[in-house]
Amino acid sequence: PTQRSSDLAIINHQLAMLTRVGRFEYFAIGKDDNAPLSHTHMEARKIILNNGYLSDESFQILPGVDQLGLLLLTRAANALSRKSPTVYPMYVEGVGPKTIPQYSDLPLGKSVPEQVIAAGGKIVYSPDAADVVLAINTPADGTMYDSTNLSNSYYASPANKRYIVNLGKMLERGVNISLADVAFSNGGDNGFMNEMSLRGFTEKLSAYNGWNTADNTVGFAIAQGMLAPQIAKDKQLMLMRERILDDWYYQSNARRIITDELEKNRKEAYKYALNEMMPKIKKQAMYIISRLAVNYDITAGTKFDVVFPWNRLFEVDIVKMQQDKGNLRFRSRSAQGLLPDVPVYTK
Repeated sequence: PTQRSSDLAIINHQLAMLTRVGRFEYFAIGKDDNAPLSHTHMEARKIILNNGYLSDESFQILPGVDQLGLLLLTRAANALSRKSPTVYPMYVEGVGPKTIPQYSDLPLGKSVPEQVIAAGGKIVYSPDAADVVLAINTPADGTMYDSTNLSNSYYASPANKRYIVNLGKMLERGVNISLADVAFSNGGDNGFMNEMSLRGFTEKLSAYNGWNTADNTVGFAIAQGMLAPQIAKDKQLMLMRERILDDWYYQSNARRIITDELEKNRKEAYKYALNEMMPKIKKQAMYIISRLAVNYDITAGTKFDVVFPWNRLFEVDIVKMQQDKGNLRFRSRSAQGLLPDVPVYTK
């Protein structure tokens, strides 16, 4: 091991020791972008073995990092209100909880309950006993690809359609459902979300997430589902619109189309440093996102701008977002009985 990795191992050991003596009420270590056969996984096992007598209530090692801040804030909010929200994970048909996502070393069946505990909640085994139904869209065969993969088409499988119909019935009853869209990494599932939105179910969710890694997405979905009762519906919708514009329309579509065009013209280097191509790429991204937004009730009439905070294609910020207050149902293509205007991918 390098000197840096040795130093970090010592620091983690010392922080865990401070937890043992009560200096921390709760301590979590995140594992960013790892795999089952990784040094990160091995180091985590060693730390857990050295601290085996600490309960999950005081010490955890969790897959993912970017979601930990929100999980901890949600844990604090639950502690202040003396609540421990109950969560029911509801997977689509297929491998479901046995799925080991890209960039993770644990199956969802193990990592999801761990993240629920981190947020101050408890797992339950019936939707009727749950404060939050965590809907988890996983790949049917458990194999996860990037959202730019050719398999991410605008087609929902029969199994997904059955699942969506069931979700719709629960939403009609007012069930608090937060959707973690992790069928693909780094973006939403085109077929699943198209079906959800054409049926008018998306806007009835409490939260939607489909960004970056599966563990990042699941963590945010858990936190937002727990906090949903304290958030006004119009605020929930604005947050969902931002995630849909970013995670679904941009990551799974605009990023994909722009990447294909850059690679076709042998300009793939611009994916990592937009530089003088930024104005053109921004214009193209705005066009693709707007083209998709008009299809569905939840984003019809949404005004927005995009910026690239790291001067590269992978990250985008949706800014200056405003929602037209008019009756959106007469503006979306779905409300007019028109088929959605979506890209057809052949590469």
